[in-house]
Amino acid sequence: MPSATNGNAANLSFDTFQNVIDGKLVTPGQTRHGINPATKKALPDVPVAIQQDVDTAVKAGKKAFVTWSRTPVEERRDALLKFAQAFQDLSSEFASMLTKEQGKPVSANSATKVTRANFPFSSNSQQRKWVLDIRG
Repeated sequence: MPSATNGNAANLSFDTFQNVIDGKLVTPGQTRHGINPATKKALPDVPVAIQQDVDTAVKAGKKAFVTWSRTPVEERRDALLKFAQAFQDLSSEFASMLTKEQGKPVSANSATKVTRANFPFSSNSQQRKWVLDIRG
């Protein structure tokens, strides 16, 4: 994922990428990069998880599940809505990143499409109502 300098979405860098494992940014032992098909230029390096990274992430996920599953549904809902809002706030940056990865013109990869594709409830009042009304 794009790297944050202090956990704040406003400080995300779309040029430096790290894995997030157990809530911590993890510098990978291996990286790779893609090529922008429109310009043929190399994109920033991205992490390549090795088996140890996967094992650590699965262990952390199982540990987090215990706490998350006991969290009241309203708190889980609020956390998901906060995440969706942060994603939407950065949708133009995500759209730009996808444009570079795919080589499409920005107009073909708008921020609105990115947000709707990933968080349809953030822009659809009926689905948002469902999220707000959900009960555990």
